[in-house]
Amino acid sequence: MLHIHKPADRARTSVLQEPEAVLTALSPTSISETGLPRTTTLGILGGGQLGKMLATEAARMGVAVKVLDPTPDCPAAAVAEQVLGSFRDPQAVRDFAAGVDILTVEIEHVDVPALEAAAQHLAMDVEPTPATLSLIQDKLTQKEYLDNHGIPVARFMSVEDEREEQIAVEAFGLPLMLKSRRLAYDGKGNARIREMSQLEERRESLGGFKHGLYAEEWSPFVKELAVMVARSRDGSVSSFPVVETIHNRSILQIVEAPAAVPQAVQQRATALAEQAVSCLDGAGIFGVEMFLMEEGELLVNEVAPRPHNSGHYSIEACATSQFEQHLRAILGWPLGDTQLVTGGAIMVNILGSGEGADGMRDAHNVMRRAYETPGACVHWYGKRATSFLRKLGHITIVGRNPQECRDRLALLDPSLAGSLGPLNGSGNQIGFVTGSRQYQLTWATDKATITEASPSTSDLGTLSPISELSSRTDLSTGPFSEAPLIPSMPAEPAPASPEPAVIPSTVAGPAAASSEPSFIPSTIADANAAGQATGGSAGASTEEPVIPSTIADPDTARQATGQEASTSSTPPVHIIMGSDSDLATMRAAAEVLQDFGVPCQVTVVSAHRTPQRMMDFAQSAHLNGVKVIIAGAGGAAHLPGMVAAMTPLPVIGVPVTPNGAHLDGLDALMSIVQMPRGVPVATVAIGNAANAGLLAVRILAASSPALQQKMLIYQSKMKETVMDKAQRLESVGWQHYTL
Repeated sequence: MLHIHKPADRARTSVLQEPEAVLTALSPTSISETGLPRTTTLGILGGGQLGKMLATEAARMGVAVKVLDPTPDCPAAAVAEQVLGSFRDPQAVRDFAAGVDILTVEIEHVDVPALEAAAQHLAMDVEPTPATLSLIQDKLTQKEYLDNHGIPVARFMSVEDEREEQIAVEAFGLPLMLKSRRLAYDGKGNARIREMSQLEERRESLGGFKHGLYAEEWSPFVKELAVMVARSRDGSVSSFPVVETIHNRSILQIVEAPAAVPQAVQQRATALAEQAVSCLDGAGIFGVEMFLMEEGELLVNEVAPRPHNSGHYSIEACATSQFEQHLRAILGWPLGDTQLVTGGAIMVNILGSGEGADGMRDAHNVMRRAYETPGACVHWYGKRATSFLRKLGHITIVGRNPQECRDRLALLDPSLAGSLGPLNGSGNQIGFVTGSRQYQLTWATDKATITEASPSTSDLGTLSPISELSSRTDLSTGPFSEAPLIPSMPAEPAPASPEPAVIPSTVAGPAAASSEPSFIPSTIADANAAGQATGGSAGASTEEPVIPSTIADPDTARQATGQEASTSSTPPVHIIMGSDSDLATMRAAAEVLQDFGVPCQVTVVSAHRTPQRMMDFAQSAHLNGVKVIIAGAGGAAHLPGMVAAMTPLPVIGVPVTPNGAHLDGLDALMSIVQMPRGVPVATVAIGNAANAGLLAVRILAASSPALQQKMLIYQSKMKETVMDKAQRLESVGWQHYTL
């Protein structure tokens, strides 16, 4: 028995209920000569968030929608007519099909025989075709099909008993993936086998051999990429930009568009995705997930025959969203423009932190922070209940360029921004950090090499090969005392390191022991960069996280010739002084920068004793990625002015009082502040290097929302300190007040 639920607010869907006279007056070819009329009623199997977003776009386009879902008041019921019933119930599917003109799905795990019957007996359009849905439902059959059509995939084999299981171990080695053939999604149905002692337990956790299993060779990838490809009813295809996907326990957490990989990789990924979709039947949008391997090889992980989480960013960031494109494709209408209309976009899933009121409150706190973030758009799915890692909504952040998107993400949660790694001048990711180790990602055309970097070097120098990478720690919460975007869960410890990695970061902050609020993003684990022993999203166990950890400073300078500069992580602020004796004063600037998480390099450059060194430094600083120079000098104090004359960068001068000086630093102050027109030096008070550090932070904050937020917090803390002192003075009286 089917029960129909219609939206309570009929005004919201009245556009779908047009007078019969109007409908009959419309030509069936009013949109496309070969497509379905706009008056078509679309039936969607599944009423979750994908169904809701499909129905929302359909309403905007004037297409009536019904959804079949067993959950009363499912998310899609807010915008479409809901028919209560299971999309896995043959009778429910047949009855539902009788009331619509065309069928599509928001989830592939539906009753395919019922769809085949509808297509045959009701002359019903089903897109994608039942044959394609049947093929994709069985992950092993899907792998075999792709492999037979020349699509590169990881090595795999069916595992029906212990003998075949042993053959797989001998053929692929350990670790390997044991996977369910059916009903596997969002990390469910995957188990990583590291050692033989785990085999039986992990197998049984998947339901045993009777459930249908297969084994897959471990894929030590550099990145996980995804491409949304639309296939029209005539077989033509159109692709969206290549994106990078980052996962939390095999559940998608972050999508960055476009992916921070070389253009050659993007082109090959697009071509491979289109090749994979072209060998399938039916129209609609398809999500193609793939692994980018260290040697540049691309392996298709799986194909989803529907809108996909990795394409949600397209609602705000592309001329045509993936949902509109799916509707255009299945209705036979012209496909839309898939180009980005923003300089970049980042999509973040809002994942449940737990059950009940506390879990829902955490999710709403995340939404509140998103509403305070520039360029952020919140999508709330309207689910009635929450649970750990359940998808409750998503946030899309857009910006003028990828770095602005990352800076805005840092306002939302610095630990998530850190998970993306720094960019070089070409917009390619150049490293990541996990635990206490840092790694360099080096690109040669479309091939990537990962090497461990020495903590003692500032240029991410090479130490060890990728094969030595071991398992990572779990994702941990961000620095907010409220709900983190990454729900935490106990996990295995990170590999030990004799000393902490040193890597510049515009996000990282002071040591945890500081009495001030810490801005250090919590360490988050990585199994998403190349060669990690933790593996991938759909290719990884549900027990393993796959988000790269905090790493920062994004900008690598270009040479004056226009060629890309070194991929070294040059600290954005350099502190120079005429003598090491000035360090007693200049130390305060470095400490302030450290408190704000801004890397700096401190060295001695004498204007009088090493003039050539001074010239070389000043003339090359901007080419090496330096953003601000703080120069301290005493006596004649020529250093700040001479450097300012030879660099396009801002120079902050600090008058220093040398040991044995007789003018108390006034000579240095007058020398630095009295610069001729055209050679500015921002001069602070005598000995006040701390203000020089603060000014450097403000200069950087002009292009970094994350630093702006930190500065606002710093100013707020100063206000609180003064108010506390005033209250204490008024309370105890001036006679008893002690400093």
